[in-house]
Amino acid sequence: MSKKNWNDLVSKYDKLIGGEYTDDEGMLFTFVGLIHSDDDFYYGLIPKGGSEKGMLIRLSCVCALESFGYDRI
Repeated sequence: MSKKNWNDLVSKYDKLIGGEYTDDEGMLFTFVGLIHSDDDFYYGLIPKGGSEKGMLIRLSCVCALESFGYDRI
């Protein structure tokens, strides 16, 4: 991903940090930001309850967060 693409992602998603999302099963998540890794860039989501609480979900930034089935509420 180019620096321009990274900057575009940051400008789009930075203001959404702390926002809540649901998946297609109705589970609630908090968007914690963008993650820079050696191999890719990721969206970071943390489940808000249940047995998954505290686990970080990483989704590749190859497409929009909503394309993975997470909807902002």
